[in-house]
Amino acid sequence: MFLFLPNIVFAGLYYEYGFLNGGDTLVTGNAPANIYPGEDAVKAGSGRKLAFGWHQLLGKRRTHFFSASLGLLEDNIDSTGGDASLETISIDALYGYRFNPHRVGFGLSFHQGPDFKQDIDSTTESRISFENTTGFLLQYSYEFTPAFHIGVRYIDMEYEANDLEIDASGAGLLMMLTSF
Repeated sequence: MFLFLPNIVFAGLYYEYGFLNGGDTLVTGNAPANIYPGEDAVKAGSGRKLAFGWHQLLGKRRTHFFSASLGLLEDNIDSTGGDASLETISIDALYGYRFNPHRVGFGLSFHQGPDFKQDIDSTTESRISFENTTGFLLQYSYEFTPAFHIGVRYIDMEYEANDLEIDASGAGLLMMLTSF
């Protein structure tokens, strides 16, 4: 079986960038009018995501895929009354079915040490370090070319710290670039 592996596996590196939204609001703030007018918020499981990973197409007709990535998820506010941010390292594993140009997959998302920091007027800093957590991941993407995909993702997850439990579930839009 392993002698024929090069004939049935097509693999390469990929880059992922996206925006996720959802989860419970940790803090809101009013941004300066010249940057982002209006109210902004830091939410659990939300923000910008940047990840790098390994992507494999499986089978003779490459109808299945597996991908794994390591990334950073960050949400922040630079407000008139102070700054706040939530950062976490994410490790995602996704398995799915590919029917050109569509891909549907499911998997797990592990968030290592989600860390919330709030700095009010540069004098008072508060911090919540959440426990490592794993959630369920569901994703759909459209393949514009073999190397360029745009997709939507849903993550079902909760963050916990001491007796505090908050919803970190959310959905988002992702762009993926592969090396093949």
